[in-house]
Amino acid sequence: MATYHEDGVSATVRSFLVIGRQKYRLAKTNGVTLTLDEDCVAAPGTMAEMQIIVDGDVRTKLVLLPDGIVPGHRKAAYQTAAPF
Repeated sequence: MATYHEDGVSATVRSFLVIGRQKYRLAKTNGVTLTLDEDCVAAPGTMAEMQIIVDGDVRTKLVLLPDGIVPGHRKAAYQTAAPF
């Protein structure tokens, strides 16, 4: 949960990309690209679920990976198919 500091509060944030039954930790996302913490391969046109967890509150959205995820690369473009 949130961590309280003398000068404010910081949230606990985790994020994942779920493809089928596989769950991959996201390093970062900016609304048009995502970067994974680990290797993953996905075909062009793959639909996936993006999970953002803030202080235990899970929000998900359906995303399309138009170019897929290429072996050896952890960065990929995505488009929102269904918002949070």
